[in-house]
Order: sequence, then structure tokens, then C-alpha cells
Amino acid sequence: MSRKQVIQIILGFAVVLVLALGGMVRSRSVTHPSHWGETMGTGYSIKLAGTVKKSDLNTLHEEMEAVLTEVNRQMSTWDPESEISRFNHSTSTAPFSCSPALAEVVQQSLTLSASTGGAFDPTLQPLLNLWGFGSEGDERHVPSEEELAVARRLTGWRKIKTDGRSFLMKSEPGLSLALGAIAKGYGVDRLAGLMEKADYENWFIEIGGEVAVHGMNPDGVPWRIG
Repeated sequence: MSRKQVIQIILGFAVVLVLALGGMVRSRSVTHPSHWGETMGTGYSIKLAGTVKKSDLNTLHEEMEAVLTEVNRQMSTWDPESEISRFNHSTSTAPFSCSPALAEVVQQSLTLSASTGGAFDPTLQPLLNLWGFGSEGDERHVPSEEELAVARRLTGWRKIKTDGRSFLMKSEPGLSLALGAIAKGYGVDRLAGLMEKADYENWFIEIGGEVAVHGMNPDGVPWRIG
């Protein structure tokens, strides 16, 4: 075998080795990964720009699913066993023990209610259900004035109190909460915290229309929403 043939064989092995190693690296990573599913009666989507190891991606997905499961268990009226559902179904006006997260979000809701003169009201679940848009509503329809009057008596942000840490309390036994206007945003913030903790630079998070982004999209330009 000539020297030239030996060199050609060695170069051939080198090319095969490089291609094999490249394939192994690609098989262990994902470029521009995305993840989506359902939570809190709506959908969510998560996107990362760049290449991420599959092992890191699996860990991130597990952590995100754990956060979404927790928030859903605390604040989703679509889950009959959630904290908020149990509070809504209770007719007691005594303090209701709850998680710090639920108390915090309700406290923020009441702060928004006060600052907007009641334009933001977290106690509209009876009206949402009456119109057929709530998690426990019937078929959508236009309610009568009498039905609306009854439902309105069960609402009012001033009828609920919290210490922002451990309990909720309502003065109207039939009052019930609907946190859809703020809980999804809270969930987005929690997921964004995971991204920042893991040092991901370029990402997009959306839950039911609530969005947070950081860095660049897969095209290398700032994320565009709309």
C-alpha cells in the first residue's frame, strides 16, 4: 500500500469520525426548541432561540410543568379541587387558609381594584358564569336584568380581604373570585424566573395571551408580538 493510499484512508476515517461526532452532538441538542400545552383553562407556549442540550431542555420542561401545575392548583377556577375553587364554593365568612401565592395575587388584585376605582374587580365570577363565559357557566346567553341584579349583589372587591400571606376572607357568603385577568400573568412571571435562573438569554413565554420575552428571536432580531 502506497503512502498516498494510507493518507487517503486516514483522511477518510477522520471525515467519518467528524461526521459521527457531529451527529452525536446534534442528537443530544435541539435548535430553537418550543413547548406548548394547556393550563388554567387556556393554552400556553414557550420558545427558546438557539441550541439547547436535550438533557437541559428536559429539566427545564419538568420545572415549568411543576410551576404550571402548582399555579393551576392554586388559582384555576377550571379545577374544582383548586384553592380558589374551594374558596369560591365555601359560604363561610371566616378566614380561609390559603397558599402565600394565592394570597399575594389576590392582594395585588385588590390593589389594582383600589387604584382603578373598581374597574378591575376580581370578584366577577358570578357574572362570568351567568353570561356563560365562566368556568361554571351554562350555555352563553344574554341574562335578564333580574338575573344581573342578583349576580351583582354577589360581587364587589370591597367584600374580600386578605393579609397577602396566608388567608382570604369574604363578607358576602356567595362571593367568588375569578383571577383570569391576573393569574396568567403571574404564571408567566414564574416561568420567566425559571428562564433567568437557568441563564437562558433568548426566550418567549405566553399563557393565554399574557407574554414575556427576553433577548432575540431565532432570526437574531428582537421578539415581535402582535
